[in-house]
Amino acid sequence: ERLYQSILTGDKENTMHLLTMISEEPCAKTTGLESFYNTLFVLRSAAEELDAEPASLKAIRYREEKTAQENFRMLMQVARELHDYLDVQREDAENKKFMEVLSFIRDNYMEDGMCVQYVAKHFGMPEKSVSAMVNRETGLTFGEYLLQLRMQRAGMLLCTTTLEVKKVGEMCGYFSESTFFRVFKKYY
Repeated sequence: ERLYQSILTGDKENTMHLLTMISEEPCAKTTGLESFYNTLFVLRSAAEELDAEPASLKAIRYREEKTAQENFRMLMQVARELHDYLDVQREDAENKKFMEVLSFIRDNYMEDGMCVQYVAKHFGMPEKSVSAMVNRETGLTFGEYLLQLRMQRAGMLLCTTTLEVKKVGEMCGYFSESTFFRVFKKYY
């Protein structure tokens, strides 16, 4: 049960520790062969739960010509592959969330109340996480990124349309013409 949980929770260090303990001291009631297959069952159950299929798991079997430790090394390799799979899944989930956050900012930068708190609340995330995501991808603080989006849009609208400055400011999230003018002048 502990091995199964350590795999599912992504605790690689504990998984390897437990596998080492199992390989070195098979239960008094079981042989090395039984311990191997009991452990293999746990690894297969975890893989099924994770919807993972490590290649090394398919053909694994106890080899009589090898020592118990050599056989358990094969199980450790399967456990490493399961943890690698989990790492990739977590990274993919983080990247997906990150792309959602950036997309949300790009789609809503013109909102008057747009700020890191607003985005954090929308996604149910800590403000520091939102700020770190933006900074990691853009190299800018949240405020700098928001300013950049707004000013690029403002510059494009002022150069390509005949809209009034006040209207352009509003379309870019500035509802005070004087604030828009001051920020625009400072940016460009």
